[in-house]
Amino acid sequence: LYYVNQSHPEFQGPPQALMVQVAGNPRAAVDQIRQEAGAASSLIRFVNADVMSDYVAPQMRSWRLGASMFTVFGLLALVVAAWGLYSSLAFDVALRTHEIGIRSALGADRRRIVRMILRRALGLVGVGTAVGLVVAAVAAGYVEPLLFRVSGRDPAIYSGVVGALLTVAAVAGSVPAWKATRIDARKALQAE
Repeated sequence: LYYVNQSHPEFQGPPQALMVQVAGNPRAAVDQIRQEAGAASSLIRFVNADVMSDYVAPQMRSWRLGASMFTVFGLLALVVAAWGLYSSLAFDVALRTHEIGIRSALGADRRRIVRMILRRALGLVGVGTAVGLVVAAVAAGYVEPLLFRVSGRDPAIYSGVVGALLTVAAVAGSVPAWKATRIDARKALQAE
């Protein structure tokens, strides 16, 4: 039980507002709260009883919209980055067709070729992720006051982001890697 006005040092008179936290449905507990508060003090008279979420929800609407927009634009940026990585690797495979053909002719198996392409993809994303982690760690101190129920330096969030980025890089690099394994060594060497 928390009397809002009594927490103020200049409070005089009966409480103007009463805030109660309940487990479960707060609307169902209103009658019981009225009885308990009335039994505790004859000065408490309820004019109306409202649920705090009715007051907070409209104020949170713009914050939720902003968070949703950041999520949508973040996912869009991730898709664009994945597409760019795929395009870069596909172009790299096209330029290295002769080299891949020579490697295949000299006995490189498909797994080795896939590893070569995926190593390049994960290397590109690894450098970007390392730079991003440093920037995020520096910016966390400035952003932390804006966060609610989460820390700006939460290792689980950093691990999740790194895992997601590496997964996207592996998926984006898998198609060019698969195409690289389909290069016919004889045709690649004759093309030069």
